[in-house]
Amino acid sequence: RFSKREFTDEKVVFFNKEVINGELSYQVKALVENGFQLVSKVGTIKYSFLPPLLVHPNPEKAYTSAVLKDEKSFIFTWRKTDFTDEYEFELAKDASFKDIVAKKIVERNFYSILKLAAGNYHWRVRSIAGKLKSQPSKVQTFSVL
Repeated sequence: RFSKREFTDEKVVFFNKEVINGELSYQVKALVENGFQLVSKVGTIKYSFLPPLLVHPNPEKAYTSAVLKDEKSFIFTWRKTDFTDEYEFELAKDASFKDIVAKKIVERNFYSILKLAAGNYHWRVRSIAGKLKSQPSKVQTFSVL
């Protein structure tokens, strides 16, 4: 049974989202009924605000214009991340993201584009919590033929 919970690192506030990446040290202390105190070794927990995992379109896949013509829009999806308010979606024609096709802030874990011209595309997403942003996700590439 724990008699007290305390954090000694004042910089860390998870739910107000002040610090998203870092390391915490902790130690568990417990008083037992026979008057003894149990004390653990100091341990550490590393934590990070991770980018989402990209789901669709499939990486390295080619989509034909005929397939895209039948669809009303091309949909990009990714897995949700905890403590996330919004996502930053980026689609570019180059791997360095200098030739941007779309860059949008969205609240949900998907984004749709009405039309895509033939070519190679690169996309990534980052999670946003208040003023903080995760690192960008791993870039995925696909082609429209």
